Amino acid sequence: MYHKYMKYNNPYLLFIIMIFFIGCSNIPKIVHKEYTYEKILFGTHRFEFDIYLENIGNSGKIYELINNLIYKNKNFDEYIEYRERNFIGNSNEADYPPMIDEDGTEYFYRSYLGEKYSIVFNNNTYIIFEYNLYFYNSGGAHGYPWIEYFIIDIKEERILDIDDLMYPIPDDFLKKIIESNFNFNLDGYSRNNIWPPDTINFCNKNIELMWNTYTITPYAIGIIYIEIQNEIIEQYLTDKGEILKKIIADKK
Repeated sequence: MYHKYMKYNNPYLLFIIMIFFIGCSNIPKIVHKEYTYEKILFGTHRFEFDIYLENIGNSGKIYELINNLIYKNKNFDEYIEYRERNFIGNSNEADYPPMIDEDGTEYFYRSYLGEKYSIVFNNNTYIIFEYNLYFYNSGGAHGYPWIEYFIIDIKEERILDIDDLMYPIPDDFLKKIIESNFNFNLDGYSRNNIWPPDTINFCNKNIELMWNTYTITPYAIGIIYIEIQNEIIEQYLTDKGEILKKIIADKK
């Protein structure tokens, strides 16, 4: 019993444990903040906001880099103010006159903005954000969704373009996969080119290519997702793309 007691009261051991926990407490953690609120303009138009933001730590080089590249060089609160102003824009009271529904209640025009920035991967070389957007403007036929992945190269201090990560995949090959997966003929609907996609997701088992609504298909088809098998995709990866793919695979 004496030796067991001494083991946990050794001053040197306690010092090492203390240093370990101090070091762990200094590791930047993912921080987040959610904003859910509404504003009513002119007494008739309700603007609803549902926005979720993430960053790494509350200060420091990485925190500032993310603020600059993702949040328009703004902190969370400043970004929310910016998005609110941008979304409301130059709304005109004359465009939203008071109206009464058939049941006698006052009609409210409604617009909605939902955004979510999630860090889906990070280490000392890369940070990957998944960005989900959905918005609806009063009077529109429908809402509008959008998905995008922002891949930050920490050393180069920039968001990587698709060309940084992949070489073009032939349109005929992509067309065959899309039509097979979605049972839909792209002829007459797609733009002249299928490549490039709007965004690339490296965080799945296979690399995923995405085209958002209206990019190559009508609204009713929705967002196009296709996965390219590893043995095929490798020939189209740049050196940087190969490195990123390996780093993510090794961390899983």
